[in-house]
Amino acid sequence: MDVQTLSLSRARRMLESQGRFPGGDLPSDISDSWQRSLEIGLDPLAAAGDFMQSEQQFVETRSKHAKLIHYAKPELELLFDQIAGSNYMIALGSPEGVVLETLTDNQFNASAAGQSVIPRSIWTEDLRGTNGLGLSISTQRPAQVYGGEHFLRVHSDVSCISAPIFDGRGSLAGVLDASSGSSVRQQHTAALVQMSASNIENCLIRSGYADNIVIQFHPRPEYLSTLSVGMLVLSEDNKVFAINRKGAVYLTGF
Repeated sequence: MDVQTLSLSRARRMLESQGRFPGGDLPSDISDSWQRSLEIGLDPLAAAGDFMQSEQQFVETRSKHAKLIHYAKPELELLFDQIAGSNYMIALGSPEGVVLETLTDNQFNASAAGQSVIPRSIWTEDLRGTNGLGLSISTQRPAQVYGGEHFLRVHSDVSCISAPIFDGRGSLAGVLDASSGSSVRQQHTAALVQMSASNIENCLIRSGYADNIVIQFHPRPEYLSTLSVGMLVLSEDNKVFAINRKGAVYLTGF
């Protein structure tokens, strides 16, 4: 058993038996999320809750995020094909943590996780504890939650890799998530999820500001047709109205 696994096992034992844990044994995002889950009053040994929107609420949620769903669907399908493994699921979540769309293979679909992560289900930290989709919403950063890093033990048989999608004006537009039954850390999958999230973000900006001037730029012109392109939207009086994350990086120099 490697050091990372031993540290996680120690932290889980203390969490479940004493209601506290050594934060240094966990990645910082996971440690912070566990602490938030404790402060909310969640029990790490609790059963999985049935947190779902009603049918009518879900109709309204899908209508509210119709543009996100429209531009995300091709990316969900492409990402599902790119991962091309078994026991996998791709999900699109709203900024409020509602699962809007899923693509699931037969093996994952038959699992407890596959029957829980379904359209209409809600996966915020305050309801489900540490999970990939909820963690991305809380931090507005990419998240990786493997097995026992989930706050609730009941979710420890699944691993989640998530990335936020932004609207160009600093607000969260949604979250893309890839979940599997594998506990092996998957940096390749994490990179693919982040690329897909960036592509959805760029599509939202291009379509959402069709009446504005949209400038695409990159320090190297040959990259203007790639996902690393910066995008800047100008208002009628030539003020910056929206910008994608790559564009912000190029302009600020970070």
